[in-house]
Amino acid sequence: MNKLEVVQNNIEVAQAIYQRFGQGDIPGVMALLHPDVDWVWYGPPEIPWAGTHKGHQDMLKFFGAIGATVSVEAYEPREFLPGENGLVTVLGWQRVRVKATQKAWETHWAHIWTIQDGLVVRNREFYDTVPVLEAFS
Repeated sequence: MNKLEVVQNNIEVAQAIYQRFGQGDIPGVMALLHPDVDWVWYGPPEIPWAGTHKGHQDMLKFFGAIGATVSVEAYEPREFLPGENGLVTVLGWQRVRVKATQKAWETHWAHIWTIQDGLVVRNREFYDTVPVLEAFS
């Protein structure tokens, strides 16, 4: 596979994750994660899924915390930016509602994926967490 094919494949892996997440297909998402995936959602501990997650067991807890506490009303990956060494940066926007408070937040976000051999080995998620915290209070 040449360099362009690898870059395109990496973008397709990232796109597939968003598509599967949007369909609620967590097993499908998990199939695209390396068993030792290193995933960080940057934010304070008041956000139930914030923090560092390593491996499939942690990721199942991560997705479980999201499903138990919020309803995702809109989740839009908007730009897929390829980089070197398996990096794909995705810029997007979302609207989410906290089940306990019925408060919603909207925010732009950035995700930085590292993909090797068709699997995500690393992800870093960056959000404006102020509206997220406000919706939980």
